[in-house]
Amino acid sequence: MISELVLKLTGYLISIIFLYLAFKDTNINLIFQNLDYINFYHIFIIVLLTVIFYLIRSLYQQNNLKYVNPKLSFSISLRAIVLTYFYNNILPARFGEIVRAFYLSKKEDVSKASILSYILIEKIIDVVFILSILFIIIMIETNSIEIIDRVKILPLLLFFLTLLISIFLYFNHQIANIFKSIVHGKYYSIFSRINSDIHQGLNCFRSVNQIIKAIILLLSGWVLVISIYYFISIPYIELMELPSYAFIYFLVFTSLALTIPSAPAGIGVVHFGLFFSISILNPDVINTNIDLVAACVIAIHFYIFIIDIITSGSIIILQKFNRNLIKIL
Repeated sequence: MISELVLKLTGYLISIIFLYLAFKDTNINLIFQNLDYINFYHIFIIVLLTVIFYLIRSLYQQNNLKYVNPKLSFSISLRAIVLTYFYNNILPARFGEIVRAFYLSKKEDVSKASILSYILIEKIIDVVFILSILFIIIMIETNSIEIIDRVKILPLLLFFLTLLISIFLYFNHQIANIFKSIVHGKYYSIFSRINSDIHQGLNCFRSVNQIIKAIILLLSGWVLVISIYYFISIPYIELMELPSYAFIYFLVFTSLALTIPSAPAGIGVVHFGLFFSISILNPDVINTNIDLVAACVIAIHFYIFIIDIITSGSIIILQKFNRNLIKIL
């Protein structure tokens, strides 16, 4: 309970720090004068793309958990995904992932340790994808040294985490034997069960067909996310005189920012990721019109957040309504 409170407070503190760094030189009154630039035709497209993304991500999860839980239905997988995104926007420190683990564990009778281990693998794969795009950006960007300096710790952390997982999987039998020689009785039984669950979750990919399908669904999902960022960013890219590919930068640096535990919806860290993107692409606009930049950053984050809440919440309500209707009939 205390550790959960500390994690929440840490998330809020990090968000406050990043909000300050992003908006320390802005005039709040002028920000609100620059918010109304969104095209509502684009909003409709974004909502549609977001729904399709949830469907793709549900198939991706169902495929990846094929050997952890072969009976996982698409309906349960979809509900777990929308619960994740809904609660990530209203709870701090990305607690939506914890909600997903508890929901799948309760509904499918799978251990929480297995689901949490799988979620860790899923997030590592997502970060690897984003870092791949970042690598391409660094290769073509004139300010690549500044980018490397800001994010250099992330590839190192990812490498260290991947190395630990690989060691755990490869030497799992030896680790279990060492622990057995130290701990006896019921405590070893508990450790053995948890170890088995974690191993199962981490070792979720077991066939070539499953991996190929996972790659296709992963890429399809990220193409949809890139498209969502494109339609949200169009008016603000024009306003700030950014290059047409600026939405790729927005995606990369907000996604990397979301790896940091923060307040609900990534408040603060997402703003800073957007602000950092703009500072790379057009540093002059920050010096000459910081209030416009702040307004655009707030608006982009707001629309991403509100669309996520509306679409995920609507699917949750629709699924609940359908279940109740089936019971009545």
